[in-house]
Amino acid sequence: MLVAILPCWASLDASVTVEDVRNVSSEGRYAAYHGDRVPNRPWLFGSLGATLRTRDLIQRGDDVTVFASSRYVHEFLRGWESLGRQDGKQVIPSQLVHGAGVTYALRGAQALVTTIEIQNLTDARAFDSYGVPRPGRGLFVKLGGEL
Repeated sequence: MLVAILPCWASLDASVTVEDVRNVSSEGRYAAYHGDRVPNRPWLFGSLGATLRTRDLIQRGDDVTVFASSRYVHEFLRGWESLGRQDGKQVIPSQLVHGAGVTYALRGAQALVTTIEIQNLTDARAFDSYGVPRPGRGLFVKLGGEL
């Protein structure tokens, strides 16, 4: 039995951001909200990505890359914390969105590259910082070539 060992590269990327951005105005228009978190800004978010790449999988000179990513945004308020009733606050809910894809590149005298990617793989509800819904699941096919 002959087993071919292919060169393979892997990467894992992660990030977490915690921001405690608060109003420090003690006079003027925003003095009433002193100490409140700034509205429409998430205070906790992060991402995770993984990539696996190999060469010469199907034929000599090709590259195959498989990738996946996840993005998390913690819930946050649209308005000032101290304004209004606690039970009536407009909250942008927490969001966890995943994506995955594969790229096949054939290099030689001409180069051909094809990528198939699915964004928002689980069709999770996602919003921008003003509460406007973002698109659901999306399938994208990208083709490229070099002569």
